[in-house]
Amino acid sequence: MTGQRGQRQAVGRSTRRRDQSKNSITFVSLPDDVLFVVFAYCDVRALGRLAQVCKTFCRLIREDCVWRIVSKRFTVVGDLNSSYRCNGEILKEKCRVASNWNTGLFKDSVLLRYRVRQLPWISRDNEHIWISAGSVIRCFNQKHDGTVRELKSKTLRGHSDDVCRFVTKDNVILSGGRDGSLCCWSSQNGRGLFYHRNRHTDEVSCVDFNDNVIVTGSRDCRLKIWSMGGPENESLRHSIAAQDRVWSVAINPGGNTFASGTAGCHHVSPLRIWDINTGRLSAMLNINYRNGAGVLDIQYESPHILLACGYDTFIRMWDTRSNTCVLQWEEPYDSAIYCLKTDHSNAIVSGTARYGMVRLWDRRMVQPVQMFYTARVSSPVYSLVFDSKHLYVALDKTVKMLNFDVYS
Repeated sequence: MTGQRGQRQAVGRSTRRRDQSKNSITFVSLPDDVLFVVFAYCDVRALGRLAQVCKTFCRLIREDCVWRIVSKRFTVVGDLNSSYRCNGEILKEKCRVASNWNTGLFKDSVLLRYRVRQLPWISRDNEHIWISAGSVIRCFNQKHDGTVRELKSKTLRGHSDDVCRFVTKDNVILSGGRDGSLCCWSSQNGRGLFYHRNRHTDEVSCVDFNDNVIVTGSRDCRLKIWSMGGPENESLRHSIAAQDRVWSVAINPGGNTFASGTAGCHHVSPLRIWDINTGRLSAMLNINYRNGAGVLDIQYESPHILLACGYDTFIRMWDTRSNTCVLQWEEPYDSAIYCLKTDHSNAIVSGTARYGMVRLWDRRMVQPVQMFYTARVSSPVYSLVFDSKHLYVALDKTVKMLNFDVYS
């Protein structure tokens, strides 16, 4: 009797436990809307772990609304040459890679080595990466993992001396050389379009073009406006005395004006706006530059907004409608900023003068988001390009690739 009574009591206790478990609410059984609120407080690593708990969590964490909230906490680096589909899986991947950018998690590798020091320039279009090396411009295909494969059939030749700077746009590559010449090729087949000698009495230190207009600047203190593809002896439209060595030029996307950056050594504003049609000065963007605070790189964000950087250790955003500086970011290590690139959203990537240091900025913040050292010995970052997962940096003796598509 005692044994039977004990068995009945045990059965009764287990039945009550099952009834209580059916009536209790577990974390997994919460409504989806409540779980989304909880997930909003989790970081990328916590969400990854929660997705491995059960199928319900895995399904909910894939939803776009979860990662849209997470993405607002990071500086998400965009890619101008790629169009992302707006679904949760892609946004989840972008947040993972953005977390690596923000925390400095990457794997670096050397793509090219030079025996002697160079002043390389690097550019990227929809299909290829172009890198200058001496008097030639080399073409590379970018693989899925960020590594490159050289296309020797598209190596661009024409200069008798080093290539100073080149620009790729609308399936055309235009370069200026130390020999004072201009060369132009088709980026689709590598065929030369024209070669003009002695465009300047000194090296062509910067060049840009838009539609049928070319703008060049030189160490000979002159800016010149040319007709694209015109006869060699009739293509010059205007020759402008810049009163200082010219380091950078950029044509307004609207096509009516262009900006020039000079060395800032002759008591004139190093950043000025010129009218393309007349060659006359339109505006001087002045913010009490120190003597020698030259402007090394300029990039237009829109027809009315441009970014400039240089020896004064600042990145500045200018509004050309009011000719005022609306935002500025100072390099914390007081280093000259040689180049910059943006994704035309929030991310700005700049290259400095020492130890191949690259900084990631968010225009919504005052301080930099992260810094990356790409050289063991001191070398300026002469130029850089990036997409959402990879950063390519041109140093004096190497070209490096930083891959942020890694897992911690």
